Amino acid sequence: MTEPERVVIALPSKGELAEPTLSFLAECGLRPERTGPRHYSARMPALPEVTVLLQRAWDILRKVADGTADIGITGLDIVSEDEEDGGNVTFLHEGLGYGGCDLVLAVPETWLDVDSLADIADIALEFRESRGRDLRVATRFPNLTRRFLVQNGVTCFAIVVANGAIEAAPATGYAEIVADLSSSGTTLRSNHLKPLADGLILSSEACLIANSRALREREAVTRVSRSMLELIDATLRGRRHSRVTASVRGESARDVVDRLLAEAVIETPDQSAVVPLEKLDSQGGGDLWVSLTVGKPRLLRCVTCLRDMGASNIVVTPVRYHFTGCSESYAQMTKRLEQESHPSQ
Repeated sequence: MTEPERVVIALPSKGELAEPTLSFLAECGLRPERTGPRHYSARMPALPEVTVLLQRAWDILRKVADGTADIGITGLDIVSEDEEDGGNVTFLHEGLGYGGCDLVLAVPETWLDVDSLADIADIALEFRESRGRDLRVATRFPNLTRRFLVQNGVTCFAIVVANGAIEAAPATGYAEIVADLSSSGTTLRSNHLKPLADGLILSSEACLIANSRALREREAVTRVSRSMLELIDATLRGRRHSRVTASVRGESARDVVDRLLAEAVIETPDQSAVVPLEKLDSQGGGDLWVSLTVGKPRLLRCVTCLRDMGASNIVVTPVRYHFTGCSESYAQMTKRLEQESHPSQ
């Protein structure tokens, strides 16, 4: 019996994405298992053909781009920044629901009258004319920052590529303003910086990517990608829904479903299951068992509607997976690959 073709998935080994990625994959039923406490590899029991590489988030894009890894999870900010490597990469899922942060343009709090990009454009011109140099912007994201500033009419600036504590740049004097990631704003405030009102460069979160060529040419990579997307989509959809069961009084299952539709608890009849439990008398009517998948924003409306119908024993349970007719992400991936293969069509 021949060994199945190996598919390599790169996951963050450290940093803010590392633990959330492992937790998210475990929630999806794709929990990686390290082969040893110090090993930078793991296996994925749910997908036996998968080998997991644990890498730094910034290295994962390059691993996927050069084909060392077939699939990877990293930050959208990293993929968006590195256009050259990104040319060999396609998105499988752009928003996995964790690792959220914003890349923002921030200035010192002492710049009291500076609140917008228009103000930055004026200050940049003033620096050029009065000081004979450009306004300096410290960032780890030179491509995204440069593009954003130019698109918003700021032309007289110099990018200072920096790593580490970028928020300290204005205080230490190697840049006047910064473009950095912020999730809560606490780090910016503690360094006496304020984001511009219109200074949002990019909203980022964890994303799933794959090597474009591997997806087109290797069935094993396509198969693993589909399995992952099926479970990821079902998990994310499950988070947004609850399962409601109850015993209600009704003339018929159709009567109960029509009431739920009229009250906008459900949108289509196939969102519910209504079956008789037992007939109470010969005059018609009886107890019906109702099972509903309800979006969480409609949960209280659902409970109220069921109570109005005389429901008893209303039980609400979480939904781990919510599968639909197909994985939307997989369908989008297939469409994207077709467009890449036939760009003129």
